[in-house]
Amino acid sequence: MKNRPKGRLLQLTCAYGSMTPSLLKAMDDELYLMDVADIQLSATRKKLADVDKKRLLSARMNAESLAYGNDVFTTVLIFFLLHELPPDARERSISEAIRVLQPGGRLVITEYGACPKKNRLWRFPLTRRILQHLEPFLESFWQVDLIAMLEKQAKQQGKVIRQVDAFYCFAGFYRVCVYKLDESTA
Repeated sequence: MKNRPKGRLLQLTCAYGSMTPSLLKAMDDELYLMDVADIQLSATRKKLADVDKKRLLSARMNAESLAYGNDVFTTVLIFFLLHELPPDARERSISEAIRVLQPGGRLVITEYGACPKKNRLWRFPLTRRILQHLEPFLESFWQVDLIAMLEKQAKQQGKVIRQVDAFYCFAGFYRVCVYKLDESTA
């Protein structure tokens, strides 16, 4: 949460409610949380202390069609959502995240890394088949040039996005990428 711009933070998806309590502890202000599944929102609320429940503004909605205005969040966090979506839904969700993000704001994406052909999990065929069975859209996600998709969606909205930081773990199998959104100067 260091270097996060002051202002509203939107967390797209609950991720079983495990991350939200940590986010609230690191923040002084409210956290906006959305998920398509009521059960995920409920599980998240159960993991929060009463004081934190007052600072959580949660809503059931689809990431492809966010019910927020344009440019209202300074930070949007997408946590392990993109690989769960078919390609068209993935593009719409990225477009929506960019739409609700203010120029100067940060988009943080935590996801699988690029196609990990050198990673042990990928090289072991049984593990790869199991993973692809459990995550049916992961194969198509691995083929995506994430920054190109972000740049395309930002450009369509008259904005420019650029990567400002990245962290990789488990030999690049997972990544956390931070992007900054600017108004287009063209």
